[in-house]
Amino acid sequence: MAVGFMTACLANPEMLDKLVTSLQHLHFSERLIALIEKMHTSKGQEPLAVIQTRCDAMQELINTRAAELADDAPIEAWHAELNKIQRGVEMLQKDPVQDRKKIKALQQRSKKLWDSAFRAAAE
Repeated sequence: MAVGFMTACLANPEMLDKLVTSLQHLHFSERLIALIEKMHTSKGQEPLAVIQTRCDAMQELINTRAAELADDAPIEAWHAELNKIQRGVEMLQKDPVQDRKKIKALQQRSKKLWDSAFRAAAE
C-alpha cells in the first residue's frame, strides 16, 4: 500500500472505509487503525492534539510492526525523532503563548516521520 493511497483516502472521506479494510488485510493493529481514523477526523482540533495523535500512531506503528520491517529500517532514528517531537509538544503545551512557527515545524516533522515509517511498514 502506497502512502499516496493513504493520503488520497484521508483526503476523501468516502474512501476511509477502503483504507481501514486495506489496513485490516495487512494485519495492522486495531489501535493503530483507530488512531489513523482519529488522524482523519482531527479537523478542527488543536494542532498540538493532532500532532500528539500522530505521535501515538507512530509509536503504535513501531511497536507492532518493527519485527516485520526491513533490517535497514531506521527504527532507532524514528524513536529519537519521535521523542524530540513529543518533548516539543509538551513544551509548547506548557507555554501560555503558543508559537505558531514552532507548531508548524512540529507538524511538518511529525508528518515527515509518519510518512517515512508508514511507507516502510506498508511495503
